[in-house]
Amino acid sequence: MANKILTDLRKRIVSFAQDDDTALSVSDLNEYYLDSGALFNIIVCNAIELTQDDTIEVEFFADDATVRVFNYFISTLSDEYSLFFYELNERDLAAGWTEGEDEDYLEAVVTKLNRVKLENDLPIDIAFLQDGTGGGDGDGQKYDIECWEAGTYSADEYVRHKGIVYQVKNDVEGGSTDDEPPSNDWDEVGNVITGEHLRMEGAGGPQAADMGATVDRSTIIRFNTKQKNYLLEIKNIDTTTREFGLNVLLGVSEFLMHN
Repeated sequence: MANKILTDLRKRIVSFAQDDDTALSVSDLNEYYLDSGALFNIIVCNAIELTQDDTIEVEFFADDATVRVFNYFISTLSDEYSLFFYELNERDLAAGWTEGEDEDYLEAVVTKLNRVKLENDLPIDIAFLQDGTGGGDGDGQKYDIECWEAGTYSADEYVRHKGIVYQVKNDVEGGSTDDEPPSNDWDEVGNVITGEHLRMEGAGGPQAADMGATVDRSTIIRFNTKQKNYLLEIKNIDTTTREFGLNVLLGVSEFLMHN
């Protein structure tokens, strides 16, 4: 009887170490999603030049899926830039939008990281928003969300103030000390989820060492794309034009139920 128990125990230990779809995932949440074929890498751009205050904007469009943002990877020599995630009202990646450089948007590249399970496709649309300066049919779909300060804002512009995103309805004077904008001049359209302002070492310094204290958690944000759109914005604050590369690691919760 004792020998049979030991044999069963050895079989279970060996099964934990097997690299197959029945193995117990014990390392972390990322590995659990990877084993289930539910982990995706989004290649947004490799080397996009941003002048001072220019932005990279990536929009995640609403669909019937719950998505985790596990991590993002930024490559740049910029000494100062910001990163914001926004939750915004739903809008469609409309058929009337023009895809192309400096038109309305570019399609982001999606890669499947589990090469054994290739049946799952990312169930949401992701667009690398453009500014519409290409001279074609696209007017541009970038939000260009500004921090609310004293000054004049024109209709349809977006501003953020105290964690809330507003869209201007009528030309109006804004003030940084206002508690909230007049209801007849602004519409509340979203919220800031998280934001970072990164100041790096000067030229030649150890870039990665200067990010300071960070919170290490397995999931940065969990999107509810069933009801909202989401926006990732990176702004170059450096006075020098810099190149930026951006990848995002996503997981789809619903795929875990079917694998």
